[in-house]
Amino acid sequence: MKGLSALGGYCGGTLLARVGPAVILWAGFLSGCGTLPSPGVKVSFGDPALESRVRALLSPRRPDGEALRGLEELLESHPGNVALAWALADRAARAGREKEAEKAFASLPWPFREAALARLEAEKDPGRALKRLKKILRKDPGFYPALYLEGRIYSQEGKWEKAQEALVACLERAPRWPPALFEAARVLAARKKPREAASYLGRYLAFRPEDQEARLFRLRLFLSPGGDLSGARRELRRLKKSLPGDPRVRLMEGALRELEGKLRKAAEIYRSLLEVEDRDVRRRAAFNLGYLLMKKLGDPKGAYRAFQVFLSCPAGESLADKVDLLRVRTWLLELKEKGAALPEQKVPPGGKGRKSE
Repeated sequence: MKGLSALGGYCGGTLLARVGPAVILWAGFLSGCGTLPSPGVKVSFGDPALESRVRALLSPRRPDGEALRGLEELLESHPGNVALAWALADRAARAGREKEAEKAFASLPWPFREAALARLEAEKDPGRALKRLKKILRKDPGFYPALYLEGRIYSQEGKWEKAQEALVACLERAPRWPPALFEAARVLAARKKPREAASYLGRYLAFRPEDQEARLFRLRLFLSPGGDLSGARRELRRLKKSLPGDPRVRLMEGALRELEGKLRKAAEIYRSLLEVEDRDVRRRAAFNLGYLLMKKLGDPKGAYRAFQVFLSCPAGESLADKVDLLRVRTWLLELKEKGAALPEQKVPPGGKGRKSE
């Protein structure tokens, strides 16, 4: 295990969960996307001020009712705006308000309407959604939103090769479309192709340079086995300026120092994160620190303490989290057998000693 190999569970799960709602809108039809080939309908908002208002309403922090009312009012004042209708449909579907979603879908022209219905069906019946998308693509193979949705569904099902095939076909028709670029990066990361994934993220960031969560994802890719340490150093410098003091950035800095062979510096960074509020970061820092101290720096007592911090943080439910927990428990048994548990307090005559943690 090297450096960020122990970080994979944190970045691959928690970080992506944080990134997802912010940057992967099912809607995707934001300005700069151009004109679709088949019914020739403009899908950009056509007005930067309108786009800015829609983005604010689509924020995950905005209550569903307030967001839907705001989008409905905008659509009334901008009738026939496909991007706005799709945004309303998307928010209604994500909120589980099928009636509002279907009403919004009715205002969309073909094949947007069918793609929107497939997007709604994908939540509960992905098989039915895929059939609807394939019907669209038989009539119009160049309708790239259907290819994107197809890739998303395959991705959700863990069918990474099929997802990649659909997304590559989408990007052949819309090479500058940010949602598809990000999703392609996510799929390639799942297929353990970090350099290719980072390349797609670089293209995505050319259109969304303000997306710091995507930069965190890219840094994680650079630090993965088979990644790019020079790229990691560049991305880390950017993130330290744009997200000063962010414990996730600090965590990945520790992983970079570990990969560079600067083990004591890495341990110092991990140790500084053992009391941060972010439990995911605290747990991962404790894991990495314990491993370093036990396996590379010859400090079994320090490792024991670090693993105790790890166990004090609630565990996730992913396979990676379960594997990490099993590892830590195995290592703790090894440390106890070697007498490396926390120092026992001396027991005064006739007194009771406190058990080591």
